[in-house]
Amino acid sequence: MVDGSLDSATVSVGNTANLGGSGDLAGAVTVTSGGNLNLQSGNTLNVGSLVLDSGSNLNTALGAALAGDPALISVAGNLTLAATSTLPISAASAPVSTTWPATAAP
Repeated sequence: MVDGSLDSATVSVGNTANLGGSGDLAGAVTVTSGGNLNLQSGNTLNVGSLVLDSGSNLNTALGAALAGDPALISVAGNLTLAATSTLPISAASAPVSTTWPATAAP
């Protein structure tokens, strides 16, 4: 969990590992296959760039936006989603799980 800042050039989230919290990761963040990026309402994770490798997981809950709520994640550089990144989303009334059918931009 992040609670503050880390000036490392790279952060890698490996298989079964979790990354979440609030604060700043100045460098590139890569979530590898089986790794988890957990985002929570009320917390903003600022990253230099973000790669969600094939088989990685982005876990978050979505509901009605509240005035003044911060962003869940802020990516200063590039955001890369692999074709089989999994994005489980919990809605306010019922959980939904989906796999993003991401396609590469030309």
